[in-house]
Amino acid sequence: MDQQMNQNCRYCEGNMLLHKNKRYCPFCKMYASSTVDEAKQIRPVRMMETHLTKPTPDLMKRSTYELLQLLALSRNELVEMELLLEQIIRLQERTELPETTVRTAVREEQKMARKVKAVETLLKQRLDFVPGIVTDDMLARYEERIYQEETAAAIL
Repeated sequence: MDQQMNQNCRYCEGNMLLHKNKRYCPFCKMYASSTVDEAKQIRPVRMMETHLTKPTPDLMKRSTYELLQLLALSRNELVEMELLLEQIIRLQERTELPETTVRTAVREEQKMARKVKAVETLLKQRLDFVPGIVTDDMLARYEERIYQEETAAAIL
């Protein structure tokens, strides 16, 4: 039997469960003691909406560049969800929109907010800061810096 804990997940800040005497986050779908092989190199790809549904352990395996892309994407998605939620609430006040529709919209918006928080936490661990705004120009500069560092290391 899983028990609710008073501790929060360090990635999404959701409630942890005690499962088999280990802390488990049902949102991130991972145990708190999970580690990632940081030596693994992953080629950057364009992050898409489908990556927003990936559990945190899968995101931990992605490159920092990909996480930056995902942060921009998830923040945009969260803003759109917040606007949609406002419209749904206004519509429910004027019509007989079922309460379940509002609850579903709230739940989805909260899930996206937790996903944004999880990605921000991963980036904070890697970069020691969370970028305020992620632009294409910033991504291009970051990619160029990584390329220069790899080239300099190869020369040595």
